[in-house]
Amino acid sequence: MSDLRAFAWPLVAASIALLVVAGCGGDDDDNGAQRQQRTPEEQAEGRGAEGSIEATNAEERVIRNWIVALNEEKFDLAARYFANGAVVEQVDEMTLRGRADAVRFNRSLPCRAEVTDFDREGSATLAAFRLKQGRGGRCSQGGRARVRFVIRGGLIEEWRQLPERAPEPGDSA
Repeated sequence: MSDLRAFAWPLVAASIALLVVAGCGGDDDDNGAQRQQRTPEEQAEGRGAEGSIEATNAEERVIRNWIVALNEEKFDLAARYFANGAVVEQVDEMTLRGRADAVRFNRSLPCRAEVTDFDREGSATLAAFRLKQGRGGRCSQGGRARVRFVIRGGLIEEWRQLPERAPEPGDSA
């Protein structure tokens, strides 16, 4: 029973965290019919994606490759970017004890996303995302999310979603 609770929390936590702020913009279609056709490499490098930025180092490439796999609903591939024992945090913190945990975590994320910015924070990389409607129901994070990643040896060891801050005056989101 405790295993069931450990894997159910990402869905509950994601729902709670995502309901805290307003919903995503509706500029994407739900069935993906208008998505640009790009190779994973092009998506990972940011080519051909309006408003996206190019990855400039190994950590950024891991993040971009992970998000491409996630957006394409290739959850097993997305899980391969996580180290055994990786820590993920949205509302609560959880340790991914193996590939199956990582697949469940990736599958629980309700939105598709596009990387809009990277910042270095010591040994961590902060990635900003523009959220889009995904397979998991209503994407209601106000269209934005920030995640702090710690990546070692090409694998995500820490994935921590940060609370969204209020937009700066004059910021158009």
